[in-house]
Amino acid sequence: MDYKTLGYIKIILNEVSQKAAELYKKDFNEKDWTEKVKKTLQCVGKCNGFAVWGTGLDDPEWLIDVSWVPDGENWRTNFHGFTMACEIEWGRTDEHIREDFLKLTVVNAALRVFIFTLRKGAKALDEFEKLQKMSAYTDDQIYLAIAVPIHVSKKLPKYLKGDNLPYCVWKTPFIQNTMQP
Repeated sequence: MDYKTLGYIKIILNEVSQKAAELYKKDFNEKDWTEKVKKTLQCVGKCNGFAVWGTGLDDPEWLIDVSWVPDGENWRTNFHGFTMACEIEWGRTDEHIREDFLKLTVVNAALRVFIFTLRKGAKALDEFEKLQKMSAYTDDQIYLAIAVPIHVSKKLPKYLKGDNLPYCVWKTPFIQNTMQP
């Protein structure tokens, strides 16, 4: 993993966590959350010299919720994939989460970001393990998954008082050959 990608991961994680802390002060509203997260990713992308695509942003969505491509007139003739591809899923079922995550496994992107709902009673580590298993067949890919709990009480959890949301970063193949000899 190169330093640029690590830098993007840190910035995205920090910005999304800050936005979550702000939004937790209000009632959870999927539309508001999605809009704020997209705008946050747009700002990070543009500040780093990328053209940013996504519904509700300057340029329309193309295949996935938010994507970064190198800025400039000739990007289409030199397109070799996205710099960053992000799916945001507030679905309350495993199927909704699986459907959106699987889009990232087939998109050509240097960094794949998945921001999703951590449902009541779910454990972040278990959810990250499910995502890692779904990405196991991809080769040499970098993923960042951020779990956003929506079941918090009026008292903010520790990680929304300045720490990051639960997250996981991995590079495939994450799961090695598990067949027994």
